[in-house]
Amino acid sequence: MSKTVAVIRDDDRWFWAFDVSLVMLAVELLGLLDDADLESRLLGPVQVPGTLGLHLVGLTEPQRERLVAALAEASRRLRARPAIPADEAIGEARRYVADVGPDLLRGAPHIDTEPVAAVADAVVALLRDALPPPPPGRTAWLYGWEDGPLP
Repeated sequence: MSKTVAVIRDDDRWFWAFDVSLVMLAVELLGLLDDADLESRLLGPVQVPGTLGLHLVGLTEPQRERLVAALAEASRRLRARPAIPADEAIGEARRYVADVGPDLLRGAPHIDTEPVAAVADAVVALLRDALPPPPPGRTAWLYGWEDGPLP
């Protein structure tokens, strides 16, 4: 069963993301960051079972800019390959996430990288106040699915 998790900048600026896409983005980001405080902000919620999400509240301007640069690089790297095989994805995720099991990809043989890169792009837009508001009648966008962002 798929699960959505929140990516939050503050009470009024946030979106939903597919949990697998967010885990794979976190794994890609952690190889790019060189800021221990920023890494702990990203890793904390990912490592503790039941608290998956990305909370961007309280970032300093330098941290925000480092994160934006790392997200842009992660997006570029992800798009350079069409998919990540399940065994590689699970192996990489296990290095950082406490409760990753063989069912991370819910039986899929791979994870397509385009939806993961789209989550990275959406986080950049969120951090730059450039994420468009959701359509009328919706509370937030949903990113990380193969069909693109969903209202």
